[in-house]
Amino acid sequence: MYINPHSPGQKEEEEGVLHARIVEGQVLRFEKLCERIADRSSFNEGEVKGMMSLFKEELVRSLKDGDPVEIEGIGLFYPTAKCPPIRNPKEIRAESIHFSKVAFRACKELKKEMSSMHFERATDYRKPDAYTPEQRLIEDLNLTVRPGRRVAIVGPTGCGKTTMINLLMRFYDLDSGEIHVDGHETRRLTRRSLRENIGMVLQDTWLSAGTIRENIAMGKPDATDEEIIAAAKASHAHSFIKRLPDGYNTVISESGGQLSQGQKQLLCIARVMLCLPPMLILDEATSSIDTRTELKIQEAFARMMQGRTSFIVAHRLSTIQSADVILVMKDGHVIEQGNHESLLAKGGFYATLYQSQFAQ
Repeated sequence: MYINPHSPGQKEEEEGVLHARIVEGQVLRFEKLCERIADRSSFNEGEVKGMMSLFKEELVRSLKDGDPVEIEGIGLFYPTAKCPPIRNPKEIRAESIHFSKVAFRACKELKKEMSSMHFERATDYRKPDAYTPEQRLIEDLNLTVRPGRRVAIVGPTGCGKTTMINLLMRFYDLDSGEIHVDGHETRRLTRRSLRENIGMVLQDTWLSAGTIRENIAMGKPDATDEEIIAAAKASHAHSFIKRLPDGYNTVISESGGQLSQGQKQLLCIARVMLCLPPMLILDEATSSIDTRTELKIQEAFARMMQGRTSFIVAHRLSTIQSADVILVMKDGHVIEQGNHESLLAKGGFYATLYQSQFAQ
């Protein structure tokens, strides 16, 4: 199935620029794969697991030896490496070269087989835990956020944190009640005018094929070089950009090429810092990056949030202790509300979450 949403940064009035995206289905896990193979062969499930484990070991061993692995009818697996930018070949040292990723190149047979893949429009598609109109969410919530305040939204996976953000951004509208921004009811505003005043940094980074400069200036195409560099410096991205082969003119793909997850995230922060919108939404923005990079990003966030109304969706409670208001969600409802100290003193669900994280 596919879905063709508006890409981040795209104006909803623009036509002819929608993109298809496959809606992720259930991941086929190792156990289930072995079970399927056993059902279609004369081998029992234990024998299949043994052979699959040997296959995995040989695949990893060959890749670690630097040897590509070709599987007939599937394609080629091969390791890639990276090293800091070096202009003089004599300066290359083995210890400066590191593993980058395992790449895969599909063979012609697989591509031909996949060309018959059938697609359906995903209008009525819902994941098992997706929102349904029959399930009532976020009832009896009254919240006033003064300009420049920080609101954190916390809770276990699937509790409704992202639903709250989707309502703020009008990715879908309220069934009842109202949301006002600067005195204006959001349903009376166009989605474009609302979103032009909100900067978002999400867990999943979004880049476009083009130069580093173009990616930072995506929300402000007429930005000067000085403005772009200032935004990159403010987000701690300038130093790694200068180390790239062509600096700000380095061309990257939609996947970000050889950029690390943290570097891609810093580019997204620089993009928001260039526009400096009055409102910010940070949705699990540091959940998949290393601790060293997270510290840099948190510092960039702190700069970015100064004087701006901010909504922070977080799993790690250590990142939101300074928030002015913390909304604690569970099963689609706000069950507690207050600042870090008052919620700990209350000894409720937030306190339990906090203690469980710091006991690990």
